[in-house]
Amino acid sequence: MKNQFSGLSETDRSKEIINGLNESAIVSIANCEGKITFVNEKFVNISGYSREELIGSDYRIVNSGVHVKKDMFKNMWRTIASGQRWEGDICNRKKDGSLYWVHTSIVSSIDSQGKTQYVSIRFDITKQKIIESELEEKEQLLSTVLQNLPVAVFAKDIKKDFKWNIWNKKAEEIFGISAVDCIGKEDSDFFSSSEAARFRAKDIEVCNSLNEIEKYEDSTHTLNGFVTLYTRKMVIKDSNGEPRLILGITEDITELKKREIQDVLNSKLIGMGIMSAGIAHEINNPLTIISGSLHLLQKNIGNPEKVLKIAEALKKSTDRMSKIVNGLKRYSRSNSAGEYGHYNLSEIVREALILTEIKAKTECMEITFKCDLDSKIFCDEIEIEQVLINLINNSIDANKNSAEKWVRVEMTEEHSYCVLKVIDSGPGIPEKIKNVIFDPFFTTKEVGQGTGLGLSITKSILEKHDAKFSFANDGGNTCFEIRFKKAEVLNVA
Repeated sequence: MKNQFSGLSETDRSKEIINGLNESAIVSIANCEGKITFVNEKFVNISGYSREELIGSDYRIVNSGVHVKKDMFKNMWRTIASGQRWEGDICNRKKDGSLYWVHTSIVSSIDSQGKTQYVSIRFDITKQKIIESELEEKEQLLSTVLQNLPVAVFAKDIKKDFKWNIWNKKAEEIFGISAVDCIGKEDSDFFSSSEAARFRAKDIEVCNSLNEIEKYEDSTHTLNGFVTLYTRKMVIKDSNGEPRLILGITEDITELKKREIQDVLNSKLIGMGIMSAGIAHEINNPLTIISGSLHLLQKNIGNPEKVLKIAEALKKSTDRMSKIVNGLKRYSRSNSAGEYGHYNLSEIVREALILTEIKAKTECMEITFKCDLDSKIFCDEIEIEQVLINLINNSIDANKNSAEKWVRVEMTEEHSYCVLKVIDSGPGIPEKIKNVIFDPFFTTKEVGQGTGLGLSITKSILEKHDAKFSFANDGGNTCFEIRFKKAEVLNVA
C-alpha cells in the first residue's frame, strides 16, 4: 500500500499528522509549569470553555475532583517529568458542571525555544464509561440480591474439576463454610470421601442429563450438623454452547421434613380414629364366632368330625383378626427414617385393602382389585400404603350417599412404568376445585369429617418417590392415577 505521506516534506508530513490528530482527538499542550499553551477545537467543544479561557490556565480548570483521593496526578507528573509516556483515564468537568471522561496519553517534547512541553492527546470515552458504570451497578445489584437470597446459591466450574466459584451467604449459613474458604476448593476438601464421591456422581449426572433442571432431596452431614436439603441444579453453557458451570440452588428443608412427618403421623391417627368403629365391629364378629365355637366344642368333644369343622371356623376367624391387627400395626407404625426397598406393588395394594374394606363394608360398598402382575417398585412401602388408604377412603367418603357406589383399583404396566388407578362411581372432580384439590387443608367434607391433609400428604409422598400423580374423569367416573417407575428401570441396588 502506498504511503499517503510519500512525496511530502518533513514539515508537510508533520502538518498532516497534526491535522489528522486535530480532527480525531482532543489535543492540548502545556509548558513545564503546567500552564496550557495550546488547545484544539475539540478541547474547546468538549470542555465548554473558550480558547481564551483555557490558554494560560492550568488543567485544574477542568478538574472534576473525582480523583482527589488518589495519587494518580502525582504519579502522572512524576512519569512525564522523567521523560516517559503516561496513559490513563481521567474524569474532567465541563464549564456547565457536567462530567466527561477521556482516555489520555501524555508525552514530553522540546519546543522551538528548547524548553520542555507536554503534549496531551485524548479521546472521549464518556459513553463507554457510562456503560461500564451501569454494568458495574447491575453487577453490584445482582451480587447484593445473590448474597441476600433466602436460599443457598452456588456454582461449580466444570472445566476446573468442579471447583466452587460462587457461594452466597445462605450457603455459608447452611453448610458452615465461608465463601473465602470455599471458592477454588472442591467437595473433597470439606466432606467425607463417600459424600464427596456421591456429590461428584450427581454433578456428572446433571451434566449428562437431558433435563433442563435436575431436582432432588438429599440428607448430608455439614459443619453445622445433619440436614435435609432440596436442591435444583442446571448446566450453564458458554458462548460456544459448551457446558461451563453447574448452578445449584439449595434449600434447607430439615424443619419442613419434621413437620411433614408430623402431618403424616397426625393423618394416620385421624385415619385410625375414623376406622376404629369399623375395626371394632369387624373384630367383634370373629370374637362372637370364637365364643360360640368354644361352646360347641364343649358339647361335641366326643365327635371328631364336628370338632374339626369347629376348629376350621376358629382358625378362619383368628386369621381374619390377625390380618386386621397386623394391618393396623403396619399402618400405625412410625417410619420417619424412610425405609426404602424393592416391594411388590400388588402386595402393598392388598395390605391397604385389608383396612379399607372394613370401612367399605360399613357403607355397603364394594371394592374390587384384579392384578396378575408381579411388578416391583423402589419405595417406602408404609408411605405408599398410606397413599392408597387415603385415596380409597376418599372414594368411600365421596360416594357413601350415592345410589351407585363402588371403588375399583387397577394396576397395569406401560413400558417402564407401573400404573395404579383408583376409580370410583363418582361423577369426577368438579371443574371449580381442580386447581385447589391438592392444597393443604382444602376439603369438600363437612366440618369435623376431614382435615384437608389427605391429598396434600399423598401428593407430597408421591413427589418424594418421583411418582407422577394426576386425576381425570375415567368414562365419567372419578379416577386418580399414579405412575411409578419400575425398580429395574431405576436400577437401585
